Parts: sequence; C-alpha cells; structure tokens
Amino acid sequence: MGGRWIEPGPGARRAFLLPAADITASGLASLLSAAGLTATVDPDGDVSVVDPSGVRAFVQVDAERPVLTFFSIWELAPADELAQLHLVNKLNGNRLMVRFTLTSPTSMLCDYQLDVEDGLTAAVLLRTYRTFVQVCVSAVGEDDGKLIDS
Repeated sequence: MGGRWIEPGPGARRAFLLPAADITASGLASLLSAAGLTATVDPDGDVSVVDPSGVRAFVQVDAERPVLTFFSIWELAPADELAQLHLVNKLNGNRLMVRFTLTSPTSMLCDYQLDVEDGLTAAVLLRTYRTFVQVCVSAVGEDDGKLIDS
C-alpha cells in the first residue's frame, strides 16, 4: 500500500495521504474503527458504520472512479406516495451536501459523494462521515408529517 506523509503547514499536524488507487473497503473500516466507530465490511463490499447515536451509514468505494459514496437508508411509514415525494423534495430543498431519493414505498436513501482523486486522509474521512451523519439526522428531524420510521 502506497501513500505519503504530507506537511500541511505551520501549526497543522502532518497526515498520511492514501492514494485513490489504494483506498479499499477494509482499509476504510480500519480507519473508522480506530476512531471508535463500529465499522465492518458487509457482504456487498460496503463499509457499514454505526455511530454512538445508533445511526447506521455506509461507505462505498467506487470501482470505476476515485469516489467514495456515503449513504444511509431510512425506513418510511406506509403513506401516500405524493406525501413521501413531498417530504423528499422538502429535505432536498433545504440541503446542499446530501441528496434524498425515494427508493421504494417503504424507504428513502440519503447520499453524498466525495472525490478522492487526490487521495484521502483519515481526518477527511472522519470529518466527512461525521458531517454526513449530522446532516442526515438534522434533515430527518424535519419530518413533521412523521413519515420516517426512526
């Protein structure tokens, strides 16, 4: 596994930069576990991560492009499809970082893609993961119609 140490500048801590070609699901799971999160590689090859609040998210390594996709799946209560679409549109209208998609009558997906063409540090991985979870949880909290099963 390649990589190099980078010196970001005065007063900043040096970090190990992992090249995009060396980013693997097992490597990501190890980094996330080292930060105190419960992280495992699931049978699909995605990294399943559970944070201390109980939110489950996944990180997927794109085999074709230097991209990581962070996603979470939210179960929906039985409801009219129009009401579900209204909720998804509302959540998307108030967010820049993530995208919500209605994936079935009983679930919606929240996702975000991170470009790792120039490599990845553990700090960027953790900051992106934590921000992703915070944004998703904040958005789900806006469900005043109680369509999301938590």
